[in-house]
Amino acid sequence: MNTLRRTLAPLLLSLAAAVAACSSGEPVDDAVSEGRRVPTLPGSPGGKADSYVNSAAAEYAFTGTVHVATPTGLDAMTPEEVTAALAKAAETRLGPVASAIVGSLREKAKAFNSEIPNELPPEIAEAIAGEDDATKKHILENWKTQQEVSAATRSGKKHLQTIRQDTDGSYMFDFVVEGLLSAKLATKIFAESKIFDVTVTQYQAPTSETVAVTAAKTPSTDGYPRYDELFADGVFDVAIHVGGDYNKEEVKICCPGPNGGEPTCQKQECANNCEPVEDACSKPAPAGCTKEKLGGRIDRWTAEHLVTSLKAEGFAHPGASYLDLQIDSPPFTKAYDFAGKAVEVRVKIVYPEIVPCGQEAKLVESMKESLATRELIIYAGHAGPGAGYVLDYQPRTELDDSVWASLPMPDHYQVLAMYGCETYSTYADAMYANPAKNDANLDVVTTVNTMWTNMGLPGTTTLMFGMLMQEQDARRHVPVSWLNLLSWLNLQEQNAHTHYGIHGVDSSPKISPWVNPADLCASCDTDTDCKGGGNFCLSFPDGTRGCGAVCTDSAGCGQKYSCVAIPGLESSVIPKMCVPNSVTCQ
Repeated sequence: MNTLRRTLAPLLLSLAAAVAACSSGEPVDDAVSEGRRVPTLPGSPGGKADSYVNSAAAEYAFTGTVHVATPTGLDAMTPEEVTAALAKAAETRLGPVASAIVGSLREKAKAFNSEIPNELPPEIAEAIAGEDDATKKHILENWKTQQEVSAATRSGKKHLQTIRQDTDGSYMFDFVVEGLLSAKLATKIFAESKIFDVTVTQYQAPTSETVAVTAAKTPSTDGYPRYDELFADGVFDVAIHVGGDYNKEEVKICCPGPNGGEPTCQKQECANNCEPVEDACSKPAPAGCTKEKLGGRIDRWTAEHLVTSLKAEGFAHPGASYLDLQIDSPPFTKAYDFAGKAVEVRVKIVYPEIVPCGQEAKLVESMKESLATRELIIYAGHAGPGAGYVLDYQPRTELDDSVWASLPMPDHYQVLAMYGCETYSTYADAMYANPAKNDANLDVVTTVNTMWTNMGLPGTTTLMFGMLMQEQDARRHVPVSWLNLLSWLNLQEQNAHTHYGIHGVDSSPKISPWVNPADLCASCDTDTDCKGGGNFCLSFPDGTRGCGAVCTDSAGCGQKYSCVAIPGLESSVIPKMCVPNSVTCQ
């Protein structure tokens, strides 16, 4: 890494006063203003980790007011019974409200996506002019996927607030529904207003109600993984669990045409690993014909390429290939230097065929062990709301998300990444339901919308090797913030529509973990004079020099400092620097 002595002369800092934008409102006391008995209903508490950051999208709180069918017999009820009856009616109403909002947002996304041309840009079309039709179609689909905008919601993240009576005596309540919009979609929807109408049905069927919904972006700030905690004991334990794939292997068999003419080729599916049948994969090709393996099982492909990637990075393992892995195989290992501390990185790889047929339960036990002991756990496989971890398909074997809250989990810090379709919707919330976990000891990476199964591999390697990044010259660890890690994930080919995000980021450190706070503003001539691993030498407008510190937010800098962008410091792993509010180290 080059010396980062940068001048602050072009930087105009407005650091005199920081004003927090807060909202306050006076509650409507209908019991007084209208003379009616209206119970006080506590709002449903949020989850343990509502904080969320995504480099390609943002989380929104959608609020509004909707009526609810008045329960019969209220006049004969006690105050407690009235509260219970109204709360039940409102909670029942929340489902249609959330569905209406989701449906409206997805229709807007669908409309925008339909405007994407069904043809490749000229420069791409020219570059692939010699490819066959199937390849061209595949590339077109990939390109269109990258242009898409998206919307999603988090199941369970909806609750009612105040319930009160309208002037006509009917009951209504305020609601909050959490959801996520891609940056592109949000820009298009909210170009003129952040209020939009939705039609909510199932009010007093068959009637419906038009509801004005206000969208407000949920504020969250970037932070760092807790690298110091991950590496504290000198071992960084990683587990990568590759989920099962329901696809089958394919082979292409080509036989000579009649009278020496063009050969005829045919694709054939093979049986899955636990189907005891003879098929095109196990049988030799007919006499005079050739057989070519085409693949098809993404779990095998992912495991193979993971082993190749680890070996290429210098990780040691006694096995020669992924086929040598067993459920009790030792991990891949490599020694690293993290801020002067020797750390052994251990990577355990598990995929369906690592166990013999009939022993699929060992895949579940291995996943439980990882959740109970390891620090970085990555799942790459099929997923969806309520699906859990699908660890095999032959037969279907999964660790259902309904049991996650009761799993033995440690109180030490962990990072959990779940690559699959729509893990944003339920997976993080289900994991945070475990009493041992909270946003201070668990960060959860999830995906929005659908995801191609083969993207689990680049997602896995990008996250893991990004967290392990080293300076090329000094071979020291370079701490990368969550937002930068997510940016790399979201920039992956074919995956622009998926949007990786991180839950629990608000409690993440806002300053590099290797920074020595005592070195801030220490006199320096070069970066090496700043002893901390995240400290760098800066030049100030008055001619003085002093040590700054890599940061993501002013909350990490202390009272006399602010976290600001430094002109000319374009490194993607250095978001901002802590500098004194006085813009001098005198």
